[in-house]
Amino acid sequence: MKKLIICISGGIISALSLIQAYNFLLHPELKYYKRALSISSQYETQLRQELQRPCYIIAGGSETRSGIRPSLMLEEYGTPAINVATAAPYGLHVNLAIALNHIHPSDTLVLSLLSADGRNINATEGGIKFAVHQYGINAFMKGGLPFDFRTVWALVSSDAASMITSAARKLTRGYAFTYDKHATLHPDGWQEIHRNTMHSAKLGKTRPSDYLIGPELSAMLKETQQYCQRQNAHFCIMLPVGFLNEYETKRRIMHALQITRLGIPVLRDERLGRVTDNKLFSDMLLHLNKEGSTQNTRIIAGLLKEKRYWQEEELLALMQSRGYSEDATSQP
Repeated sequence: MKKLIICISGGIISALSLIQAYNFLLHPELKYYKRALSISSQYETQLRQELQRPCYIIAGGSETRSGIRPSLMLEEYGTPAINVATAAPYGLHVNLAIALNHIHPSDTLVLSLLSADGRNINATEGGIKFAVHQYGINAFMKGGLPFDFRTVWALVSSDAASMITSAARKLTRGYAFTYDKHATLHPDGWQEIHRNTMHSAKLGKTRPSDYLIGPELSAMLKETQQYCQRQNAHFCIMLPVGFLNEYETKRRIMHALQITRLGIPVLRDERLGRVTDNKLFSDMLLHLNKEGSTQNTRIIAGLLKEKRYWQEEELLALMQSRGYSEDATSQP
């Protein structure tokens, strides 16, 4: 009986060790974003040493990693920025945990709020593993990532589906993760995607369902703001843009209004979530190509430099002029 228990225990430990070895060393997506953050960290170290002044920490998902060019912000606007975005499906909890590990006093955290949907807020297993492997206990200590049973379970759980998918891609295409082949990570951390599948795309008719920001997201944003204040840093929101229909305008106006009422500044981007020129996108509705990211970077850099944020009365006037109601019942 004793030998059986030892064998079972040894098998469990071995299996867990193999899982962690895969996640840390072989998982293609985690490896890719680990390399992306390593490049961003190197750029950050160089930037802080050379400039000796506060930086903008740009956070979010892949729409931000591919949509913001830090070196361009510095060259054209004198605005030092570090792009620490990873993947939106990791969850907002994870992307905030990553960003908060780069905050220094007097910095400004700029968070791209892709969605208010609860499914995009909570940390996923892959995201939790990535954040903890990257920052250790600081993934929890500096905010963003909650320490609970689900988080602990995610660290020891297997990712068999990812293993099978990665192996199949490697065998059939020669690469395990799309952006290993179809993207370049530049020295400033910008991800340039080399695909043009959006050039023939048409605007869809899908209506968003996340017009209203719920209590969980509101609390998360306020906690982030309070953490930044304790660090003598600043916090603001930017609204990402995509090749999306007119319903996106309503969603972004409503998001901006609700966040502004929380006392959190929202960059006054008059595009309100929409860019209707599909030639500015690469492979997805939210992934800008080189020309698109250059335009986007210039707009965001200008807003940050001039500290231009939406005011509540401006947003209310926009809603009234379009016939929107604050409870999201009216349609555009």
